Amino acid sequence: IVVVGHEAERVRRQHREFDDRVEWIVNDDPGGPQLRSLQLALATAPSSFAAFFIHLVDYPLASTKDYCSLLDALKADPDQHTVFIPSIDRRRGHPILCRWVVAKKLLALPSDRTARDVINSEAIAYVATNNAGVTRDMDTPDDYEALLALYRSDRDVDEAN
Repeated sequence: IVVVGHEAERVRRQHREFDDRVEWIVNDDPGGPQLRSLQLALATAPSSFAAFFIHLVDYPLASTKDYCSLLDALKADPDQHTVFIPSIDRRRGHPILCRWVVAKKLLALPSDRTARDVINSEAIAYVATNNAGVTRDMDTPDDYEALLALYRSDRDVDEAN
């Protein structure tokens, strides 16, 4: 489930190849609270889901390996933790993996609250990663340039190995 807001139709057109695997949800108030997009996605998701990821668009450097590490941590955890967060020295990153029980709490939040209010009250497992990109967001052109450089340097290291 992918929630789009600003230029939603343009984004969907540019990613048509995913239409058979993605359910697109349009947030009709993209300038509103970030929580709204998350709640739209959770309200659409089947309650049979065991867990869900929260991945903010401004954290573009999460890798498949990061997703797999979070899933492995969830599978290895005997219901002790409800939230799994990639981290470098406990510095939190994205994406975040939550057990489905967390969805109900997020859906119940009023619009003046944030997802962090729920996440911080949960039993958190920090999942170590060496991908510095999971802790770096992109809000400015300078952030973009820094993340592009980090992405290119990581690709160079991967290709050398």
